[in-house]
Amino acid sequence: MILGKRRWFVLGVLIVFSFPVFAQMDTIQTEYSELRLELKEMQAELAGLKEGLLLKQVEQKPEVVQPEKKAKPVTINPTYSMEEFKAIHQELDAIAEGLVGLRGINNKAERKVVKEEPIDLFLPRVDIGSSPIAQERNRGLGFYVLPFLGGFQPDGLEWRSVGGDFEIEEEHGFSSGVRLGYGWKYFFSDFQVSYFHNEMESMDIGLPGLSFSGKTEGMGGHISAGIKIPVSQAFNLTLGGGLGGTYEDISLRLMGITVDEEDFLFSYQFFTGLEYHPTDYLRLGLRYRWLRVEEMELFTARDLHLAELALGYVF
Repeated sequence: MILGKRRWFVLGVLIVFSFPVFAQMDTIQTEYSELRLELKEMQAELAGLKEGLLLKQVEQKPEVVQPEKKAKPVTINPTYSMEEFKAIHQELDAIAEGLVGLRGINNKAERKVVKEEPIDLFLPRVDIGSSPIAQERNRGLGFYVLPFLGGFQPDGLEWRSVGGDFEIEEEHGFSSGVRLGYGWKYFFSDFQVSYFHNEMESMDIGLPGLSFSGKTEGMGGHISAGIKIPVSQAFNLTLGGGLGGTYEDISLRLMGITVDEEDFLFSYQFFTGLEYHPTDYLRLGLRYRWLRVEEMELFTARDLHLAELALGYVF
């Protein structure tokens, strides 16, 4: 009788102590079931992200939203150990890290700006630098060298003799030279070297029949500047002036008596003209130039009216 009571007592004690163990096993199985369901959902989300990323980066097509896959019910095996439970936790952590990385790549892919390729219309290419409009704009711009030839009419020369001042009639002369300068769109500046020569025709001294001859020649250098007024794409009007000096030599012979004087004199000029640019590098110009040469001891100041034709090259 006593032995039977002890058996029931031991059985009751075992039941009491085993109840928490069964309760803990039930809790573990419930948590394990929830973790397995979460694992299945993460795997489905991972598969969807991979498929969407491939569609955006490889095929460049609108992302097709895949319908969510329902997780299959998981049958819980009560024989799983704690080691397997820890392995499931580690697998879930790795999947979570993979999802975070894929989300970052996906965000970068969405923010990536796709550079559009230019559309080739198969039109002929045009070199702007060699187009007619560009050539017209470049004409006359840059350094230039302009040789010129011309003729002139002198005026105002008188001989200062002991007996008074006698006016000298001069013949037409010729001139030549070169201009070196630089031209902008509306302005220009150059240095000019020129030579001129002419003969004397007569001198009125009140006695007819007297033998008379004479000549003048000179070499001048002037720094000039001016403006250009466009008339058309190839024609320009020019206005300007310059300062410099002229070496002048005047000699005459009257009744076998020779009078000769030479000196370097201050001179200045004003001019106007027309320029024509047939090409980018050629320049043709016609200029009227008024040159004033100051007086000498035996001869007065003189004016030269020059008409000159220039043909040169623009660099």
